[in-house]
Amino acid sequence: MIAGHDRLELVALIDRDEARARDLANAYQVPQVLTDVDKLASGSVDGVVLATPPAHHAPATIALTDRGVHVFVEKPMATTHADAEAMVAAADRAGVTLGVGLYRRFLPSVQLFKALVERREFGAPLSIDIEEGGSYGWDLATLAVLTRAGGGGGVLMDIGTHLIDELLFMIPGRLDVRRFEDNARGGIETDCVMHGDLTTAHENVPVRLELSRTRDLRNSIRVTCEHATLELGRADFTHVRINRTGGVAASDGQRAIAFMAQWAQADEFVGYQAFRDQLDDWLAAIDRKADPVLSGRSVVPVTKVIEDCYRVRTAIDEPWTDANLKAPATPMVRPPGAPARRRRVLVTGAGGFVGGRAVEILRERYGWDAIALVKSPRSAARLARWTGEIVLGDVCSADDMARAVQGCDAVVHCAVGTIWPPEASRAVTVEGTRTVAETARKAGVRRFVHISTLFVHRRDGGDTLDESTPLDPPASDDYGQAKLAAERALEGVAKAGL
Repeated sequence: MIAGHDRLELVALIDRDEARARDLANAYQVPQVLTDVDKLASGSVDGVVLATPPAHHAPATIALTDRGVHVFVEKPMATTHADAEAMVAAADRAGVTLGVGLYRRFLPSVQLFKALVERREFGAPLSIDIEEGGSYGWDLATLAVLTRAGGGGGVLMDIGTHLIDELLFMIPGRLDVRRFEDNARGGIETDCVMHGDLTTAHENVPVRLELSRTRDLRNSIRVTCEHATLELGRADFTHVRINRTGGVAASDGQRAIAFMAQWAQADEFVGYQAFRDQLDDWLAAIDRKADPVLSGRSVVPVTKVIEDCYRVRTAIDEPWTDANLKAPATPMVRPPGAPARRRRVLVTGAGGFVGGRAVEILRERYGWDAIALVKSPRSAARLARWTGEIVLGDVCSADDMARAVQGCDAVVHCAVGTIWPPEASRAVTVEGTRTVAETARKAGVRRFVHISTLFVHRRDGGDTLDESTPLDPPASDDYGQAKLAAERALEGVAKAGL
């Protein structure tokens, strides 16, 4: 977006991973690569686009504005309300422009929604209901934003920033938090619900906001007005749905109407245009020496709402999580020769359903230090609800596994290949299992638990499945065949002493 902008010259990329930054710089012919923003020569740039982990936004913005540099910072603007106010004050002192990357304000559908509510086309707003959620899939480079120290919070700090900003942009007012529930267990939340009241110039409107990184939700903003319900879908950049009955579902069979927004004298709207618009907004404000639409000042109230939520936080009731987490009535007996210290167990495939639950049970019920191994940072979203160690690693890499099993007393191996093509998936399931087991044996790990599957057995022998059922999955069952091959690979490692 910046490299192709007709008013911007991209002169430097900054990243702690210099090799990664240099690869990107070479692809876009950027002349300079640095590992720290402090290494920028004085006067060498007019502005900086700051896309670091959220906890870095405030100190970096203040340091840059103090040097007279204009800043465009990605959302969330800051992890605390005080930091957000300090960023605005620093920009004001220096006379520079501070913009924030909340591009949704520039979507035609959002602008249309705002106009319909402001003009009271369907009467006064009576209630607001917002839902956004789905499996977390953002392709993270590190685990930093999945920690409270680096990210400031979970799904509320992330997606909640967008939605609260959209709401306050479309229906200006003061949003007061009545109650907030989330499922953080010492880490950051994946699911939360906020109930509050939006006080506008005309009325007080109840608000419900539900967010999730684990469940598919409705993904829309609904504002019920006196004569219709307006709905703005998450993925619809140009339409607002209107149900003229005033309810969510028409009782008389009347179909909802979709109003379309399109910029006059413009081509068909493409979502990426909103990202360009936010940069143009920042540049125009620099020229005018005035606040942009996406000014830091306009986003400060969003940071206050989020901080208010975390301050009044209570726990969501999750019986499926709490089941069987209580320590057993009869404590475990430490085997002869076992260390007296708190024991460490490595759980591979911890980002999956079984592996993630194994981590929870081992930590909470049995008191082990469960080290959660994931291949990709994004698969750690649910694990990040808890305190505890999460490490990145590939089960097919002997070096990664040697680092991961260091100091461990046990391994619970849950990882399995799920990638395409099937040959690649089989390699993870079979060779990955062999690599983890062999590395554990060399490291002197005392116990190795392999999670296999009933699919290694013949499944046409009636209703009974036990130790006598032949290990004979159908030739067409890639999963069963691979898991059986993994078991046989383990037999060889066990004979060598595991």
